[in-house]
Amino acid sequence: MNRKAIALVLLMAMVPVTATAGGDRHNKEQFVYFGPAELTSVEQLEQNYSFFSKNDVIMEGYIIHQLSDDEFIFTDGEGEVKVELKCHTELDSFDDKSKVRIYGEYKSIGAPVVEIKHMLAL
Repeated sequence: MNRKAIALVLLMAMVPVTATAGGDRHNKEQFVYFGPAELTSVEQLEQNYSFFSKNDVIMEGYIIHQLSDDEFIFTDGEGEVKVELKCHTELDSFDDKSKVRIYGEYKSIGAPVVEIKHMLAL
C-alpha cells in the first residue's frame, strides 16, 4: 500500500473513536425528581415583571390551550402565562386535565413567556 492509502485507513479508523469520545453523558438516563420544590406562581412572575428580566422557574399546573406547534397557555389555577416548549418532553401526550411540573426560564423580553426546558407529568 502506498502512504496515502495507509494514512486514509488510519484516519478512518480514528473517526469513530473521536466522534464518540465524551459522548457518554448523553446516553445516561435522566434523573427525575417528583418531591417538593420551591414553586413559582404566575402571580409572582407578574409581580417581578421588568422589561428585560430572566429567571429560572419551577411551576406546577395545567397547559390549557395550544397556540402553535410549540406555544401554549399554562395556568397554575390563579393566573395564566404563555409557555414555549423548548425540549423533548417525556410525555407522549397530555391534555388540559394533565397536571405537569415545568422547569424553565421566565423571559420578559417583549411579551412575557416561560421557555420550558423540562416538563413531566405529576
